[in-house]
Amino acid sequence: MRLLYDDQIFCMQKYGGISRLFVELFRVLEYEDSIEWDVQVEFPHNAYIREFEETYRKITAYSQFLGGADFRGKGRLYTDTRKILPTIKPQQDILTALRNGKTDLFHPTYYDDYFLEKIENVPFVITVHDMIHELFSEYFTDNSVVLRKARLVEAAQHVIAISESTKADLVRITGVDAGKVEVVPLASSIEFVKTENRSLTKPTKYLLYIGHREGYKNFSRFFRAIAPLMRADKELSLVCIGGKITGGQFPAVERRVFYGASLDDQVFVKSVDDACLGEWYADALCFVFPSLYEGFGLPLLEAFSCGCPVAASNTSSFLEVGGDAAAYFDPHSEEDIRETIAELVRSRQQRENLVQRGREQAKRFSWINTARKTIQVYDRVLTG
Repeated sequence: MRLLYDDQIFCMQKYGGISRLFVELFRVLEYEDSIEWDVQVEFPHNAYIREFEETYRKITAYSQFLGGADFRGKGRLYTDTRKILPTIKPQQDILTALRNGKTDLFHPTYYDDYFLEKIENVPFVITVHDMIHELFSEYFTDNSVVLRKARLVEAAQHVIAISESTKADLVRITGVDAGKVEVVPLASSIEFVKTENRSLTKPTKYLLYIGHREGYKNFSRFFRAIAPLMRADKELSLVCIGGKITGGQFPAVERRVFYGASLDDQVFVKSVDDACLGEWYADALCFVFPSLYEGFGLPLLEAFSCGCPVAASNTSSFLEVGGDAAAYFDPHSEEDIRETIAELVRSRQQRENLVQRGREQAKRFSWINTARKTIQVYDRVLTG
């Protein structure tokens, strides 16, 4: 089986669940003797691609330049060479590979349909990660992704959805045959074993929030809900990891909100790598996931794997992924969010119970299983 992947998501994300999914798949494919695979990526901007190249082999054009040699000034030489020699962009490489008869199946990493009219006889599989653009169009200025995704779903030989919730939304919204869609869940790449040694300086008591803070992520309502708890307990902090960060701080508009609530000295933002992320999970009073919608909700499993109690929305894929291992709230109700989190902050026993359930829930998901199910989809397409 000869597989081909493109660079779409790796150009869009430095970190992120979609790019992590594909790199975790690549790790498993490296050990599959019956599979040859290639990915067209020019630069290792994506953190997971860099980690892959450090552990396995060079897969980006830049890293393979001059036989993969690494030396001072390589970046400048590579850039100068690209200016002198004719450059074939990764998408052009993809189209060439689709025509040369050396690819059995193509799996694009996002929803750009640049290849659709030129793919000829090579079958392709598309993964649908969520239906956020369709369900929350008011939060997006460019909804062309909706049209491209619909075209790809219709033309693909098979579709992968990352949760039953996403599959149900996909079938309902696009009308695609449910038999054409296979659910292949994700897994956690973050793990942390609790020890007495900690390498980071953290607040004594903190709630943890991960990711972007705009639109359907529901951060503003979440912050309004917990503000009274934080004002009543000046030791209680909120730590946000990821999202927009300007000069190591929140953007000015968010800083004004925190200042207006008299909580600017209790809210912090951090940008961390995977090695540190596990520690932030492990020491939090709880991780809060207040989104109105998620296609899967990977941070749920990350928190479970790190022994962190979870409070999450009772909507979309959360119940499916979290099972009985999280405390759930209505994401539209500030009162329900506040009461659920307050109970977790007060009750050590409830937190410990959720930690135990979370570790068991996380065991139900693995990247090996994700890869095997994905390969089964490929086999079905090629033998169908």
